[in-house]
Amino acid sequence: MESLAIIAYQQPVTRIDIDEVRGVQSSGSLQTLVTRQLVAEAGRKDAPGRPIMYRTTEVFLDYFGLGSLDDLPPLPTSGTPDPETLDLFGRADIDDEGVGDALDTEPTPLTTEPTEDE
Repeated sequence: MESLAIIAYQQPVTRIDIDEVRGVQSSGSLQTLVTRQLVAEAGRKDAPGRPIMYRTTEVFLDYFGLGSLDDLPPLPTSGTPDPETLDLFGRADIDDEGVGDALDTEPTPLTTEPTEDE
């Protein structure tokens, strides 16, 4: 999915461009996307080696319910994440400072001595 997002937002893009963004080799995932017809060749880049450039397809748009690439959600513009997206699990025990209520209670001490029940 990461490779597909890079292609969708930066197309046309080469495999090397995708590798640089991801930090890992992407030929396997790229071949899978081509096989599933989510991306296709968009020509060759005018650079040494003439690498293949990739773009998304109509199948991509249909699969994700998009009318055009303009319907893609915008990328965040700042390096600071939106506070609304930080709490991915919707936990109510996290306050505004990011400290949970669980930290406000005294910990139960652990003992190694047998209790009366044992």
